[in-house]
Amino acid sequence: MTRTEHWEQLSEHGWKRMAEDWLSANKLEPPDDDERQEISEVNLVVTEMRFDASFRKLWSFILLTLSLAETEWQFGQIGAGPLEHILGWQQKWDEANYIQLIEQEAKTNGRLNRALLIVQKYMMSDQVWMRVQSLQEQIKSGQLPLHEIR
Repeated sequence: MTRTEHWEQLSEHGWKRMAEDWLSANKLEPPDDDERQEISEVNLVVTEMRFDASFRKLWSFILLTLSLAETEWQFGQIGAGPLEHILGWQQKWDEANYIQLIEQEAKTNGRLNRALLIVQKYMMSDQVWMRVQSLQEQIKSGQLPLHEIR
């Protein structure tokens, strides 16, 4: 079984467990000291998944983790990880117009918008990056909803 097939066949329970484990490993910002932080196994698995899973599976994982995220650090990890990846690897998925999908979702999903504020250009085309920056400005100006962290 290939890794792509693995992600296609992973059960809904498996996806949820991975999302919960990943968020648990990324609940709080690590201490800012000189010691190198050990990368957890679940962080490695999620990084691998971003390269091997289909767009549909990665997008579902992003929405799932957003629904479960509780801390600013978790939203930042979603934005700087899977969300930047899906926007920066646009050519990976044939004809997937996910910037348009993200723009549509941003109209009502304040949790997505919390993560979008963290997104940086990474490997995005200039055109996609301009659209992300437009979303960020709309979020900051209150034109799009923003999830409040309690």
